[in-house]
Amino acid sequence: MSLEKIISYGNAVLEPENELEVLENGSKIQLKPLKGLKFLAHFDDRTYHQAIFPFNGLGVLPEQPNTRISDEGKFARCLNSGGGNQELLFPVYSELSALFPLTVQFYLKLDIPLTPDLHKIVERINYDDLSSIPWSCGFYGGEVYWFFKKDGQEMVILTSGLELQTERWYHLLFTADSGLAKIFLDGAEIAGGEIFEELAEGDCPLTLRVPTPGGFLDELAISGYFQEENFTPPNEPIKPFSSNQPKAIISLDAGFSSAGWDLSSLEFIDEEVFDSGGIKLRIDADDDNTPSFSGDPLTLDAVRALADLQGKFLHLEFSFFSDSQTQRVLSSGKIGVKPNGHILLRRKPEILRRF
Repeated sequence: MSLEKIISYGNAVLEPENELEVLENGSKIQLKPLKGLKFLAHFDDRTYHQAIFPFNGLGVLPEQPNTRISDEGKFARCLNSGGGNQELLFPVYSELSALFPLTVQFYLKLDIPLTPDLHKIVERINYDDLSSIPWSCGFYGGEVYWFFKKDGQEMVILTSGLELQTERWYHLLFTADSGLAKIFLDGAEIAGGEIFEELAEGDCPLTLRVPTPGGFLDELAISGYFQEENFTPPNEPIKPFSSNQPKAIISLDAGFSSAGWDLSSLEFIDEEVFDSGGIKLRIDADDDNTPSFSGDPLTLDAVRALADLQGKFLHLEFSFFSDSQTQRVLSSGKIGVKPNGHILLRRKPEILRRF
């Protein structure tokens, strides 16, 4: 007969801490999107990554009559205006509309020179309150703008003397934090200034527009960080997750010495990530709570095949393996533990007959 110990992660040690996050009151651990990534579209097909608590895989680009995927992307394929007025509305993400710090970046190529007209590219618009548009970025008067509107007041960051050529890719990055916003072109700051201390709030859909009458858009990413200084633009498709092998370590206390941990009973709510090789384990047991792991990480099935471990404490080290594109999520679990030697489990009292 054995007791059942629940495996949760409220006190897990994360190595490194900035690549993993504990969610849902310690019931799961997952890879954290890089640099606070919230939304990512490669436009290689009609799918996009969405990353609103948590970064939860793929969605599908909204269907529009003229929307098309082109083979002329910066790295592979991209979104092409098709010569028409493109407007793609994504689901409502209030977390993005009220998010500071904020960075929006993408690669863009023009078919023809810009006109003086307003060309919105990415926008958050509150249709219930047009006096408050959290933010919008694009082109106006042949210049690049970064626009904010709150409670009927407007603030805009605008470049000066910019001349964008056709038939070449540019990397544009718009970044903002409380009271400050900047615009970068190909990694160099080209404009900056003061804005609101806070963004307008509201459940605002993310609106994406490809420049018309002709243009291409690739590698759209929205993140929760502020770009302080000049940088080198990405020279490959943006990877949502690290390809390192971060680790999470937890220790279970049996509550008594001389404990025997039944590894064959180890199980988790969702074991698909173990079956795919996305997470592997190393284990250790001792009486003084000083974990020492050795050998290569094992599959869950390999751990279950091991002999019972002895010790008051059981230590589990989970290694997360990712291809940089795939999320890895560790769910809570349980394992059986029983006392050895002279320590007995409490059992229901028996009524004995007296003679």
